[in-house]
Amino acid sequence: MSEITPVNPNFHEEYYSDHYKKWLESKSERYNDYRRKWSENPVGYIDEGYPLNLDIDVTSACNLRCPMCLRNSNAEKANPLFRKPKHFDFDLYKRLIDESAQLGVYAVKLLWVGEPLVYPRIVEMIQYAKDKGIEDVILTSNAVLLTEKMSRDLINAGLDKLYFSFDTPHKEAYEKIRVGAKFDEVFQNIKRFNEIRAEMNSLSPTTRAAMVIMPGHESSFEDYKVLFSDIVDIVAYLDYIDFDKDYYMAEGYENIEFSCSQLWHRLHVRVDGEICVCCSDYDAACGIGNIKDMTIKDAWNSEKLTEIRSLHQNMRWFDVGICRHCPITSFKSSGSV
Repeated sequence: MSEITPVNPNFHEEYYSDHYKKWLESKSERYNDYRRKWSENPVGYIDEGYPLNLDIDVTSACNLRCPMCLRNSNAEKANPLFRKPKHFDFDLYKRLIDESAQLGVYAVKLLWVGEPLVYPRIVEMIQYAKDKGIEDVILTSNAVLLTEKMSRDLINAGLDKLYFSFDTPHKEAYEKIRVGAKFDEVFQNIKRFNEIRAEMNSLSPTTRAAMVIMPGHESSFEDYKVLFSDIVDIVAYLDYIDFDKDYYMAEGYENIEFSCSQLWHRLHVRVDGEICVCCSDYDAACGIGNIKDMTIKDAWNSEKLTEIRSLHQNMRWFDVGICRHCPITSFKSSGSV
């Protein structure tokens, strides 16, 4: 396999299928160049002048109420977008994809906090990005709405990667965590998707099942691998992050060599157009601005984001307020994330 993934201290991929290896072998030189840059740019502090990946939160709505999710934690402090959900403006989306294609942006991920299959135009979004030449279009879903028709539509649209959030191999625990979902139905949706892909003789999208290791379920991943290793292409887990907890580091931070890879990888756009520094910045605390009022290139090269990159490059990440509160540093003792 040629796929290289940079170190992320709370994310772990543990299984790869033969289908995934065939998919990798089929990829273009441009895709391989993108993944090389994904691995090397954060380590060498290489700035392309534009993001490698554009993250778009296509909707702030979700059909589940998972307790570990940002949208359901610390409810009294939750962003108003969670109380009155909205969808991303489609005309704005097309403008961003057009700009991405012109700049050379390699990838678009259509997810952040909401469930993208709730959005009625999600298939159209994927198709538009692929028609414009975006190399890697990625979707993460809880798979509740992954019907037979939706499965075929996603494959026909050219989706490159489909990631499933499925948080435990045990039915009772799953239905307590994924509030509103039924274990057997969702598992069957995931299984059937991969069967449909085979029926359609399509290599894409590759599929991944990932669980969050919730407190009290630390030993469940081995069962999880058994459940999914014959069904999806990648099996992975994430360490639990408590969004109700403030991970503020008052002391000892100067001993942690930390540089966040997201500053060299990706630009995050919230459902209302606000630009966020990283996946932990849903409140857009750094005040970069709104993508409605600027181009992707201007946002990427903004004075604020450039300053934050410089601080991280010089191991002064703790001078950035949001970074001092970031849970990622709690998983880290040295190196580049």
